Amino acid sequence: MEYTVAGKYPVGSFYDIKYSDIDLSSINPQESKTSHDYTAFLVLSFNKHLDYSTSSSSLKIKTIVINTSDDEAAQKLYTAFLHLGDLCRHGAHDSSQ
Repeated sequence: MEYTVAGKYPVGSFYDIKYSDIDLSSINPQESKTSHDYTAFLVLSFNKHLDYSTSSSSLKIKTIVINTSDDEAAQKLYTAFLHLGDLCRHGAHDSSQ
């Protein structure tokens, strides 16, 4: 899977980040979580690396942090990602039989 996010940092500069080689079946539920500091967020931890790239750099990463509007939204999104991970794991398992 591939995902691109673009926007503007609070300081005014623009960003365009591309995530690729995302394997939802590799979401690690034990390492993933929701939390709250200045805003609500969720942390998705993956067992397999995914690619993070901008116009100036490219990295292999295993963790993504997603800010949300509130704790309830973080929990709903977290639950949805874990469910997608389960579906992808079972789909990969079922197709190999």
